[in-house]
Amino acid sequence: MRLDHFLIHVDNDAAILENLKKEIVPLGFPFDPGSEKSTQGLAVSNIWIGEQYLQIVRLLQPSVRGWNPRWVERYSEGKRGVFSIFIAVKDLDEVYEGLVERGIEIPEPEPKQSLVKTSKDILEAVTGFLGLGQSKQKKVSPWRSLNLLPIPGTDMDISFLEYHEDSEEDIKTLMKPNAEKYGITGIHRVKIYLPLWNEGIEFLQKVFPQLLQTTTQQKVELRKDELLFFRSDPEAGLEVKLKATAEDKRYAGNKFQIENVEIKTVSP
Repeated sequence: MRLDHFLIHVDNDAAILENLKKEIVPLGFPFDPGSEKSTQGLAVSNIWIGEQYLQIVRLLQPSVRGWNPRWVERYSEGKRGVFSIFIAVKDLDEVYEGLVERGIEIPEPEPKQSLVKTSKDILEAVTGFLGLGQSKQKKVSPWRSLNLLPIPGTDMDISFLEYHEDSEEDIKTLMKPNAEKYGITGIHRVKIYLPLWNEGIEFLQKVFPQLLQTTTQQKVELRKDELLFFRSDPEAGLEVKLKATAEDKRYAGNKFQIENVEIKTVSP
């Protein structure tokens, strides 16, 4: 398992993206709102950080075909911020079976046969829409995913993503412009502050049987990354703090905020 991307919904206002660009480009995070892709009632732009990225989403209309209905509902209710953390896995069927055995109710994923390698031209057109449902006419895609229910007390869920092996390598070549150019090599630590602690941890223990308890936190170790869960003030709501590794000391210590998500660069 590894961290893949963070799904963040913002107001339907293009000026938000332009202002964000002015703030973060000097911090070592290349961002081109002009490359925003639109389809089926939503617009998506990405901030690439090594192999991880922030997927910034605006809904352009109340009804969005193919997008997770829960995400659409939350957005229509005026909720904003991080709606899902995507974790890439090698075998989605194995993950699904484990979740069901541990009492998580979730629809079965698309069959393995739905995974196909696609050309780079097609990948370039669809990269950014990870999480979008597969076509009903042709249920094939370079990825397939599972979206769990939200962590209790929050509007954020955990999603698992399996790429077609060859397509994953091709997608990496399309992750441009990338903060890696400035020595910011990836997001390797995620701090999640839960307002409903006991219920949240009980749910997460079913999702991650490897969840480790320490004195002040609960931890999930991934391939090169880690998720850290902390107790927060119920009145404060969900907070997510991402730590991005900056090999270049000139960019260490910088930070910016998108809704309830803080991104900070730290030295390795």
